[in-house]
Amino acid sequence: MLVGNLVAGSRNAEVTVTLVAGPDREATEQTLNSFLHCCTDLSRVGRFLVVDAGLSAQDRAALRKRYGFVEFARRRSGDGTGAQLARLRAQIGGRFWLHLGQGWRFFGPENYITRLSAVLDAEPQVFQVGINYGDAVKLTGTCAAESEVRRSPDAGRYVLAEVVASGPAMFDTARLDQAGGLDSSDADPIAELGQRALGAGLQTASLDEVLCIRAT
Repeated sequence: MLVGNLVAGSRNAEVTVTLVAGPDREATEQTLNSFLHCCTDLSRVGRFLVVDAGLSAQDRAALRKRYGFVEFARRRSGDGTGAQLARLRAQIGGRFWLHLGQGWRFFGPENYITRLSAVLDAEPQVFQVGINYGDAVKLTGTCAAESEVRRSPDAGRYVLAEVVASGPAMFDTARLDQAGGLDSSDADPIAELGQRALGAGLQTASLDEVLCIRAT
């Protein structure tokens, strides 16, 4: 039912969701399926882009058939993480880019698009909002001290962070470009982005929860 209600969107969709599909098709399906089930405001997503990072031709065809709304992003053989992210950014024309990364599973039903974009609306100096507090990769049982927590009606609880999130996160694309964007030649594109953002007076934030985990 969920898949049947989704269609391939345009480059200028306000909200684009991206992920990396590695050689394990099952892991990609688990990321997609868990996000589709847990994103309760899925109707706000205008486009899904997938980077093929080692799928077999058979697995790629199977994903196309099962998820007809998915568009495979252009890539070059041998692209590293920096090149993958830079190519994705170049193919996104709308304001909000939610990158799910590779190998993540969502378990918490939430209005992800509404909450993440609401943080960006409330904090003009923030260019990225991570989904997990502390950029966690597993359940931690921790949350921010009350003195650190910020709130807005649609975002709920969130906090400002000191480092750029490597896990699933939403970018404001204009502010990302203002921060210097993603350089395809960077060995560690997230760390380098953090340095450029700091110089531009921009920072990151996260929701005050852990809502997805990375598969081991």
